[in-house]
Formats: sequence, structure tokens, C-alpha cells
Amino acid sequence: MSYKNIEIKKLENSEVEISGEILAESLEKYKERATKNISQNVEIKGFRKGKIPEDILRKNVGEMTILQEAAELALSDEYPKIILEYKINPIGNPQVSLTKLAPGENLGFKAKVTVMPEVTLTDYKTIAKKVVSEKDNLEVTEENLNTAIETIRKQRTTDKEQKELPELNDEFVKTLGNFKDVKDFKEKLMENMKLEKARIAKDKKRNKIADGIIEKSKISLPQLLIDGELERMVAQFKADIEQAGLTYEKYLNEVKKTNEDIKKEWVPIAEKKAKLQLVLNKIALEENIKPAEDQVQKEMEHILSHHKDAPEERVRIFVETMLTNEKVFEFLENQK
Repeated sequence: MSYKNIEIKKLENSEVEISGEILAESLEKYKERATKNISQNVEIKGFRKGKIPEDILRKNVGEMTILQEAAELALSDEYPKIILEYKINPIGNPQVSLTKLAPGENLGFKAKVTVMPEVTLTDYKTIAKKVVSEKDNLEVTEENLNTAIETIRKQRTTDKEQKELPELNDEFVKTLGNFKDVKDFKEKLMENMKLEKARIAKDKKRNKIADGIIEKSKISLPQLLIDGELERMVAQFKADIEQAGLTYEKYLNEVKKTNEDIKKEWVPIAEKKAKLQLVLNKIALEENIKPAEDQVQKEMEHILSHHKDAPEERVRIFVETMLTNEKVFEFLENQK
């Protein structure tokens, strides 16, 4: 064992503090690598980088500089072993500080890291069953259809001062898409309106199920997850703005806000998104829900065909999360 006296202390906001010591004899093994690393970045007159004799290097940079580099190398190797042994599930990088560093002595350290938060789920099946049992009004009336047609006719008016709308005839509907005649147009429009109404009803029910589970579950939400959601939200918003032909900076100028103002406004949304993902992850674990590998591969290939430079591992994580979330919602919707 290359370390000892490991202590794990739970902190607030899903953080833990790991303290302990790296044995002096283990630290000694890292000095050769530390010396080589420093030699690559130090300039000493009369010697090429990477070819500086150890005694000359020590004399010029000092023993403690080499010891500091050895300590960092040792911790980068030993930290993963410690979190595995003590079953710590970190998210993000640790904040490491040295508490003792001296020649010939054990290396003392402390590491603070955010861990996967604890989630105590409520009775999610009962909540889902109650919401699913609620009746939806999916009817699309003739009045709804006529209103939609009037809106389409207004949108197709080329002359803004023209008072008369385009006549609803076979020639007109053929300009709107692949329609044979007015009857075909009305039938397809009615069907699309019904599908859209069903989609909206489905989304509302999913939101209601999610809100109910989040509200009654116990979730310790670390700031790291909120910040991650905020970064994703801003990145997506920037992409949407640019797709519309604007820049994010110009948008901020127009609304007279800073990036921090936007993030502050979005904190409640980011918190809800982060909590929902934790809840979905926990339900997937409880119910052993996971996507089929062929589905994952198919979606990955589709994304990578459009984004060839995207890191494959990140694409896999995105796809697995997306497909798992969908399967969890489908599971909840089947609680009848």
C-alpha cells in the first residue's frame, strides 16, 4: 500500500473531503520522473533541455521544487486508487492541497471533491399512474380547423395592404404542399393538428409527472451540476441565436444584459433540469432501464455523420442519456 491514514469526511452540497498520507518511500519513486519533467522546461546555460545532469538541476531549482513535482505526480496516480477503494463517485476534478511536504517524510494531502448526490425517490409509480389516468382533450373542432386555415391564408398574403385573402381553392392549396385538392388539404391539416395536440398533451403530462416526482423526492443538488446545466443552456441559446443570423454579443447588447445576468435568470430552470436528470438516472437504475446497444450505435452513427469531429465517447454519453431518458418516461407512462 502506497498510502495510509485515509479519512473521508462528508461535507455539505454533496462534497467530500479526503485526507491522508502518501508514504515517503512511494514518493521517492516519483522523483526521477519529476526531475525529467522539470529538466524539459528549465533552461541552464551550457545544457540542452532534457539533458541537464540531476545534480546540476537540483542545485539550480532546489530540492523542494523537485519534491513538489513528485508530490503532484504521486497524487495524480494515487487519487484514482483511493476513490476506487473507498467507493467514492466523484463528478468533476478535486481541489487538492498539500498539508505536509518535507524530504524523507510522508506526503500529507487533502482533496475536496463533488460527488454524485444522494437521491431518495418518492413513490414515482403512483405519481405517474395518477397523471396518466387524467383524461386529455384531443378533439380538434371544425372551428379550430377554420381558424388555422384563416391564419395560413393571412400568412400567404403577399401584399400587406391587400384586404382580401387568397381564395381557398385547389390551386391555392397546391402551393402550400403536396395536396391534391381542398378536401385533401383539410383532411391532412386536421390530422396534423390532432397529432400536434397529442404531442402537447404528452409533453404536459411528462412535465407534470417530473414535477411531482421532483417535489416529493429528496435530492441533494451540488452547485457543479447547476453550473453544468447553465453552461449547456447558454451554449444552446448561442447556437440558436447564430442560426437566426445574430450574435450572442449583439443579443446581450439589445436586451441590455450581461452573460451573468442571463445565467442568474436561468438558475431555477437549470436546477429543475439537473434534478430531473438525477431522478431519471435513479429510476433507470432502480428499474434496470437501459437502451439496446444497436439503438445506441444507430444514433451515434447518425450524429457522427453530421459532426465528424465530435469526440466519440461524448457522443455515446449523450446518446445513452437521451435514449435512457425516453425509455424511463415510456416506463412511467405505462403505469396504468
